Amino acid sequence: FEKNLYFPNAHHADKAMIWKDSVEKKIPRFGSSGGVLRLDYQSLAYMSDGFSAGAINSIVDMVLTKKRMDSLDEEPLSEQEFVWFLEKKPLHDDERMLSFTRSFTGLESRWKESNGGSDPKKKKTK
Repeated sequence: FEKNLYFPNAHHADKAMIWKDSVEKKIPRFGSSGGVLRLDYQSLAYMSDGFSAGAINSIVDMVLTKKRMDSLDEEPLSEQEFVWFLEKKPLHDDERMLSFTRSFTGLESRWKESNGGSDPKKKKTK
């Protein structure tokens, strides 16, 4: 049999901390005592709404390659480098999440009962 665990996406403040921790773990010399990274983690958290912590970590890994980390002294890191990946990375789990939520809460069966058996995923066309 199958079991599902639901882990909601982090809130805005938590996402900002996830961004900061992910970047500083990848570049330890810029951590709390090592140097200064002037990234707007709040904006990154806002732009990554709908992304999981794992997706954020994978974006940080895609941006901060060894070659990019070696060039940090000459070219500072910017939010725009992450934004490009945020725009390119699709949100695959939305439909799975909705399906899980509907089945877990019983909303899908209640929807079908109240709407004569029509599928809640399909919109009615007139």
